[in-house]
Amino acid sequence: MSENKNELGRKLGLGAVIALGVGTTVGSGIFSSLSEVANAAGSSLFLVLAFIIGGLLQIPANFVYSELASAYPEDGGQYVYFREAGSRPLAFLCGWISFWATDPPSISIMALAIVNYLAFFIPIHGLVLKLVAVVFVLIFMGVHIRSVEGGGKFQTIITALKILPFGLFNLQGDILLSSAPLEGYATSGIAALIAGIAATTWSYDGMGAACYMSGEIKNPKKNMPLGLILTAVIVLALYAGLTFVASGILSIDEMAK
Repeated sequence: MSENKNELGRKLGLGAVIALGVGTTVGSGIFSSLSEVANAAGSSLFLVLAFIIGGLLQIPANFVYSELASAYPEDGGQYVYFREAGSRPLAFLCGWISFWATDPPSISIMALAIVNYLAFFIPIHGLVLKLVAVVFVLIFMGVHIRSVEGGGKFQTIITALKILPFGLFNLQGDILLSSAPLEGYATSGIAALIAGIAATTWSYDGMGAACYMSGEIKNPKKNMPLGLILTAVIVLALYAGLTFVASGILSIDEMAK
């Protein structure tokens, strides 16, 4: 009986799996890294192709996560997978690195990116801007600590809000998917495309976020694989659409800046 009381409730469905993956991936990363990919790819056409190919390369990783999440449907993600592979030291290091080295910088970067965009509309800067970023982190943390179901619904709502504005733009046909090179850009051809693909990595990080909560997903052997695969397809479609729209609003030189 005591073991059952300590088990986490499986309260999240397929929609939450998709919202966790899409919402975690489609955050500040795509908007913050667009200029980096533009600089690497060197043209609007290669910018769009880089995101498409970069997304296709991520799909096999999600297949692997699908298999692992089905085999070990419990909270912990990579920690659990290393542990079950027979290496408790690696499992410990994985958790330790996530807690101290990878997650805090990622959360900080995303929070600062949010308030920097907010500062475009509201005159905040300096210390005030950083304090607002801290408040955002605390609010999001509080929502998820208070309720798993509430956190799942909140994630679904903000994911929808991020997706809805994607099509509300007027595109300029003369620059849409232009192959005109970036000003002063020397690299061309396959080398430029590969550089652009490599630069998309940060934007696709987070698609396996639901694996950390496998222990709270209903029917994980079905919902985890389906959710992770749909996440990869949805994120790829969104990024392809977003970069397509961006290529018709700004020239490659403007995006690079």
